[in-house]
Amino acid sequence: MNKRSEVLWTFILLDSLTLNYNFIKVPTANNWIKEFKWDLLEGLKLCNNRYCYSSRVESALSIMRELINKGFIDSSDLVNRFSSELRITDHIRRYSIVTSEVIRHIRSGKPWYESVLNVLTRFNIPDDEAVVRSIPIPLFFNELKDVVLNTEHQAMATHIHPEVINASKAYAISLYLALNNYNHWDILEYLVNTRFIEDRVLKLKIRSIEGLINRKPRDVVRILNNNYLAISTLTTALYCICRSEADFIDSILCSISLGGDVSGRAVIASSLSAALKGLHNEFKSKIKEVDNYEYIEDLIKQFVLNRSYKHNIDIS
Repeated sequence: MNKRSEVLWTFILLDSLTLNYNFIKVPTANNWIKEFKWDLLEGLKLCNNRYCYSSRVESALSIMRELINKGFIDSSDLVNRFSSELRITDHIRRYSIVTSEVIRHIRSGKPWYESVLNVLTRFNIPDDEAVVRSIPIPLFFNELKDVVLNTEHQAMATHIHPEVINASKAYAISLYLALNNYNHWDILEYLVNTRFIEDRVLKLKIRSIEGLINRKPRDVVRILNNNYLAISTLTTALYCICRSEADFIDSILCSISLGGDVSGRAVIASSLSAALKGLHNEFKSKIKEVDNYEYIEDLIKQFVLNRSYKHNIDIS
């Protein structure tokens, strides 16, 4: 299994395994709730006796298919794919309100941008779904400018809130840099200084991470929050990858210890760890227990092979 396949499986598996930790209480002590270490592999097998994944994974699989078929992301084309492929009524998948409403508009025949603008005006919720689902893009493109452009396009398929777009770009850039041998501290420095990210609040929160490393979880939550909004999910995940020194297990334990929307944070933190150090061996044995494993495994192989053709890369 090559590095990109490992990152994708980390994303899918950790999304499935950490859903049941969402909205856990934040501990008062300065610990990462070590007692959960041996429970991390016990997910909820509610999908044909396999691990269920959320709508974030389902959306990312659609993005992978779009990249395989077209080689780039167009916002209106992607939302049409979402409209035909995402179920949005499946309570187990836990769909974003924003994504669900945009898709309902599209299915009723309304134009893409009118639909997205209508939903933004009505809800104005910069949730993290578009951030987390952007994972295939930095795994597909060789040039950072292509990563940034296509990440912005995928986010705008359903979310045009600036916080979502900037947080999505920050995650995609982080993953791209991790795959190109930047360590976690270098990634933070790049994010603070890059012109690709235009959100001043996001940059200030990223800059604050180093000073929070030895603080209690409650102190971290007070500064970065632990809700399901884009900036919070992204910055707490970056905190956890730095706090754990990119250790796979500890990045997940840190994600749990901050409470709130654990799964989005854990997915981002663990995928960055996998990009830096690979998928943890204990977790590899659980991949076949994910819902739709056979189909997803075939899709990942197509995705990696298609990327190799696009960039003339030898993966033998």
